Amino acid sequence: MEAGEKCYIEGHMDFIFGYSAAVFDTCCIHSKAPGYIVAHARTAPDEPTGYVFRNCNLTGATEPDKVYLGRPWRPYSRVVFISCRMGAHIRRQGWDNWRNKENESTAWFAEYDSQGPGASSVARVPWAHQLKKNEVSIFDIALYLKRDDGWVPPQSRVIREEERNGEVLPPLSRKKQ
Repeated sequence: MEAGEKCYIEGHMDFIFGYSAAVFDTCCIHSKAPGYIVAHARTAPDEPTGYVFRNCNLTGATEPDKVYLGRPWRPYSRVVFISCRMGAHIRRQGWDNWRNKENESTAWFAEYDSQGPGASSVARVPWAHQLKKNEVSIFDIALYLKRDDGWVPPQSRVIREEERNGEVLPPLSRKKQ
């Protein structure tokens, strides 16, 4: 289980990948070139894993319509973007089936309240989900990452566009090492 808050992540090909439950809250996700942001692995539908991105800013150093939100590394991949600002670099279809039509019936990719030029819900692949407001609460950090090990995940809430006063979340600064 992982919880990243106010982090900066960059890459170009499946640069957020693996088999875990993770929530990225108020992060800047920067795509350096055409490719894919996420490749999540989940091998069974009942596994408590998946990636949740909340209030994130997706930026890109590439031309428009060149970066997929994600693709399933394993058949039951689960990825959700909630109230994220998506730049023009995000492909209109959003998601890729990794050249396997069967992944379209097993992978679970969803969005809620996506904003910006890359947030084209009408052009998304038909097998992706557009969540309703009452479906978002199960992806709250405290609920989504809660397990029986005693760890208490941090609290979070969705930051709506109107609460930002029209401001776009800026890329977060990186500390030089």
